[in-house]
Amino acid sequence: MYQNEFIPAVFKLQFKSDSPMTPEEWEEMIGSLMGVYAKRISEKEKTFIGHIKGLAELSDTAFIKFSCVNALTGVHHEYTGGNETSGQAEMVINSLVSGIDAGESRKLLNLSWLLVEKDYSQVVMRVTETFTEEAHEHHHHDGEACPICHGHHHKNGKLKMENGKFRNASVKGKSH
Repeated sequence: MYQNEFIPAVFKLQFKSDSPMTPEEWEEMIGSLMGVYAKRISEKEKTFIGHIKGLAELSDTAFIKFSCVNALTGVHHEYTGGNETSGQAEMVINSLVSGIDAGESRKLLNLSWLLVEKDYSQVVMRVTETFTEEAHEHHHHDGEACPICHGHHHKNGKLKMENGKFRNASVKGKSH
C-alpha cells in the first residue's frame, strides 16, 4: 500500500433540525453517521481507510471533533463548548481512503445518512460542497519539488520507496 493510492475527499455538510438539539444529541447522531460511513467504506473490496476526520460546528464557540481510522475501532469524538442547544450544524469531513474515488465516497456518505436519518427524522442533511484531489496530483505548488515523490510523477501513478525516495514501480496489468 502506497501513500499515493489514498484519494483525499473533503465534504462540506449542513444539518438542519426542526427543533433545537443538545450537543450530546448532535454528537450521537453525527457519530452514528461517521460510524456507518466507515463501515460502508470497509465493506467495499480493496478499500482501506487511512483516516476520516470531521469537525461539526454548532455555534461560534461549540464544536465536535470526530476521528476514525477503521470501522472496527469505531469513531472517536470530542465536544468542546457549552450546553446550549442548536438547530443546525455545519460540518467538514476529510476522508482519506484508498480503493474508491470521491464520487463513490460521497454516495456511501449519502447512503449512510439514509440509515441514520430513520432515528433523526427531524434532521435534514445536505452535502453543500465536495472537494477532491486525485491521487498524487497537484499536492504541491508549481515549481516546487513534490514532498512525497520528490518530483517523480509517472503516468501509471505507482511509486515505490527506494533508498528513502520514491521511484517508478513497474506495474503489470491495467494502469489506473
